[in-house]
Amino acid sequence: MSVYADILVPIPLPRLFTYSIAKDQDIRIGHRVLVPLGRRKIYTGIVRRIHEEPPSMYKPKEIIEVLDPAPLIGETQLKFWDWMARYYVCSPGEVMTAALPAGLKLESETRVRWIAQEEIDPEELNDNQFLIAQALEQQNELKLSEISEIIGKTTIHPIIQSMIKKEWVEVVERVEEKYKPKTEILWRLAFLAENEDLLELSFQNVANAPKQRTALFQFIDDARLNHPGRSASEWHKKFGIGRAALTAMRDKGIVESYSFEHSRLSFNSDPEEKAKPLSPAQQSALDELKTAVNTRKVQLLHGVTGSGKTEIYIHLIEEALARGEQVLYLLPEIALTTQIIQRLKKYFGDAIGVFHSHYSQNERAEVWQAVARFPEENSYSIVLGARSAVFLPFENLGLVIVDEEHESSFKQFDPAPRYHGRDAAIVLARLHGAMCILGSATPSLESYYNAKIGKYDYVSLTDRFGELLLPEVHFVDLSKEEKTPGQPVILSKEMRNRIQNTLDDKGQVILFQNRRGFAPILECQRCSWTPECQNCDVSLTYHKQIHTLKCHYCGFSRQFPTKCESCGHDDLRTKSFGTERIEEELKIRFPSARIGRMDWDTTRRKHAYQEIIDQFARGEMDILVGTQMLTKGLDFDGVRMVGILAADTMMQYPDFRAFERAFQLMVQVSGRAGRKEQRGKVYIQSYKPDHPLLLDVQKSDYERRADLEIKKRKEFHYPPFYRLIRLNIRHRDRDRVSRAAEALARPLRKQFPQEVLGPEFPAIPRVRNQYHKNIMLKLGAADSLNRAKEMIRQYIEQLKDHNDFKGVRVVIDIDPQ
Repeated sequence: MSVYADILVPIPLPRLFTYSIAKDQDIRIGHRVLVPLGRRKIYTGIVRRIHEEPPSMYKPKEIIEVLDPAPLIGETQLKFWDWMARYYVCSPGEVMTAALPAGLKLESETRVRWIAQEEIDPEELNDNQFLIAQALEQQNELKLSEISEIIGKTTIHPIIQSMIKKEWVEVVERVEEKYKPKTEILWRLAFLAENEDLLELSFQNVANAPKQRTALFQFIDDARLNHPGRSASEWHKKFGIGRAALTAMRDKGIVESYSFEHSRLSFNSDPEEKAKPLSPAQQSALDELKTAVNTRKVQLLHGVTGSGKTEIYIHLIEEALARGEQVLYLLPEIALTTQIIQRLKKYFGDAIGVFHSHYSQNERAEVWQAVARFPEENSYSIVLGARSAVFLPFENLGLVIVDEEHESSFKQFDPAPRYHGRDAAIVLARLHGAMCILGSATPSLESYYNAKIGKYDYVSLTDRFGELLLPEVHFVDLSKEEKTPGQPVILSKEMRNRIQNTLDDKGQVILFQNRRGFAPILECQRCSWTPECQNCDVSLTYHKQIHTLKCHYCGFSRQFPTKCESCGHDDLRTKSFGTERIEEELKIRFPSARIGRMDWDTTRRKHAYQEIIDQFARGEMDILVGTQMLTKGLDFDGVRMVGILAADTMMQYPDFRAFERAFQLMVQVSGRAGRKEQRGKVYIQSYKPDHPLLLDVQKSDYERRADLEIKKRKEFHYPPFYRLIRLNIRHRDRDRVSRAAEALARPLRKQFPQEVLGPEFPAIPRVRNQYHKNIMLKLGAADSLNRAKEMIRQYIEQLKDHNDFKGVRVVIDIDPQ
């Protein structure tokens, strides 16, 4: 009887595809396989089900090849993928695309091949065809992207089709392995070092060559130590043996060269320290958390900044490793991993692996494989990573830690699945039967409320480690500051004095402004013209270092204009300020200070985060200016002062979470001060220093602020009392977006008459030449989330069937942030 497999393919379709299994193929659930799809394409698929039921609607194609000797994806992972597709309303293929590193997803690529048998008269070819024919004569096959580059056009299919019709070219599909192991040519002894006869003969052959004789002694030592070999450059650098000597020895049959596969990962450090003794408060918190090992209930660890949460995590990790379990340690930002990885390496050595988007695809594929090898040698029992680390192939996950769980960076915005890393980690822990800990000095209101109603266990740390006091918080009233007309107050007089005093006392300063660039707006002083992005409805941000205006939404850039493009006036001035302008101001005010900047512009390179953090930690910078990257759990010994330069803009953001986020940002960045020895000081610049939110920040009164916000959320029907689903309707035509949004909102209003908001244009209605309109659906406890999702799916399908809305895209965002 024929056997079939249902295969998951990484394309955004809500279904599996059935293929037949050849008799000689050993296929199990979770195997990676190569399968044909459509007329030509070939994809990597994952086997989801094996059965004997042939499809009724089509004749199944055969699986081309099984890619791995054993299944790559486990049953628990597949259940996790299923949950993510259901909950976040996306296709299983989109989850697979997000989960698997690109190096493990093979896909065929279309190439054009020259097949003309006879010479073609150049008069028959137009200019584009001539360039393509000329290139194909040299290379025989070309990728479509290469052809596009050769002729300088993006639309090339009509040209290729015309050449296919004349039988000059044909289109073929090629599958290439994306993951490429890192290899190096090494040199080693060509025979066993115990072979006395060959050793004697070898010494005779190099008797008149001193360099070769010296090398032979080293080759023998390496062979007896089972050394894999050395590269030619190492032989030259370490022993002064050149390539000519090595080649001569190879010609004599004494040595051989071979290709050696290197890991891109580091497996060469051992633990240097053991976990430090805990304070009584930490030990009490640890004892409370350990009760969850058996109950497997989610634990919320609410510890003030500097209370020593990481040390508690280290003790829990040690106990999980002793039980033979794996650990997942999630952080919201790559910036955090650079400091914490160094700290944890001291305790756990090579047991720790790191996984985030700044790694190359090959490195990510190797981390994936190292996690899957557990508990073998050169595998990872601890993974420290950003939100995407939830997709790694854990076999025996026993502990999940979500540090800084309140961070919005845990939310994936685009593409699908639009998951929240914290929520996904909780589900992953439940599927594995693992302990899950959420840690923060300023927990999200959702987590805090879950703890209040008993859904989560609540453990608190109210004091800093070592009896240190929380920093003193002071306000600077900007309304009393002397101002220069048309210029913002960047550093008030008091702020400048406090910075100088801190520098005089050999302390370090952190200055926080949640906006990068030099200035967000450039304005004509005569007619108020402002240059805007050609693709988005947003003003361009001025970056003075490169003297360029840039869009922070689509990347469009243009040169700084010499005059107003509306009235021709040449008096153009910047408004407001970003981190780059603060840096310039500091260099003018404090010429002898060493100043650094930490924002998206300065941290694009792979190791840029680590370089900046290490320099500041070593005391090689006096002042560090940065965006919210600075708020996320970084630990510096020498920081005596923190300055928050524009508190009002955070509180005025048009979002129901604005006060929650502003409180979290200010408390978190304040917590960077005074973490060792002296009590830190925080200065907050504001036009409203008596604002209740700022007074709560001053007292670090999280409970009062959280209770106030929860009361408002209940009154106005927002999370945690109501679930939110946002529908984002997109198209290049503004009018079509409006009509499609209204067509979608109409049936939703009938089903949920009180809880449909919109459709409304967002603050920035056009991004990347696409107009956006939002519908927000609020669901109370009595409403079924699954029922609402199914209705939304049906209404979107009906919208797509309408001829006028075929090009309209609807994005579903569950639990939007």
